[in-house]
Amino acid sequence: MSTPTVHPPSLLILVVALPAEAKPLIEMWNLHLVRDRHGSRIYANQDGDISLIQCGVGRTAAALGVATAFFHHQESTSFAWLNVGIAGSADHPLGTTLIAQKIVDRGTQKCWYPPQIATRPAGLAPTTLVTVDHGESNYQPGETYDMEGSAFVDAATRYASSEVVQCIKVVSDSPNSHLDSITKEDIWRLMGDAVPVFSEYKKTLMELCDRLSMQQSSSPHLGEFLEVAHFTTTQEHQLKKALRRWHALRGDTSPFAGIAAKANAKTIIAHLNRTLDQAPMPFPRTT
Repeated sequence: MSTPTVHPPSLLILVVALPAEAKPLIEMWNLHLVRDRHGSRIYANQDGDISLIQCGVGRTAAALGVATAFFHHQESTSFAWLNVGIAGSADHPLGTTLIAQKIVDRGTQKCWYPPQIATRPAGLAPTTLVTVDHGESNYQPGETYDMEGSAFVDAATRYASSEVVQCIKVVSDSPNSHLDSITKEDIWRLMGDAVPVFSEYKKTLMELCDRLSMQQSSSPHLGEFLEVAHFTTTQEHQLKKALRRWHALRGDTSPFAGIAAKANAKTIIAHLNRTLDQAPMPFPRTT
């Protein structure tokens, strides 16, 4: 009798900027410090399915934090990523918990649209997140402001499918309550009050991550690609991500069409992504 395949648990990596943002999350999931180096701290729980990196403020720190966390946990095979922290908004009361359905980098005007597939808790409202260089004082209707979101999603989608790369923000400042007046105690309280929403969303996000991981592990093409070219650890994660997208967009069609016999890993990944970017997007089913 064959032994059933045992899949390791998916890993949720939380990326936060400030110690005050991290503290309620560390306490909620009983995380302990596993790495403290070069201005970033990595925490993890005993079960090995939740990790948190406190990386510092700003886009550069967020991008570096994602890469640092990935390479620290690169033995894991399935990742979900969640950027959690405070943000400014003119539309919502302080303490409102928001999820970014659109992310805009103000400097480059590049946009991302994280697919909202995981079930969203009732206390989590959608927003457009605008990532800025400094604390925002000119609040516009319909927008929420942070300093890490765009860099986080740009970096994390290199290691996981965009469906499991999400940003959740807690409103901390507004035109009537400026960012400069916030204390770390205020941040602890705001983040602590949002803990039930974080916890509920974490469950649905990880269920989605596990489903995607099962699809990935059952891909009939992964082993074939690994046999025809050498893939680094990072490239293997990129290949798995591309094959998940291929399964969703191209079904049973062969991903090998158009790939030269002696193509290297970089060329293969680029070809798959280019082909997928040109594929029509399937519309969600309605009931």
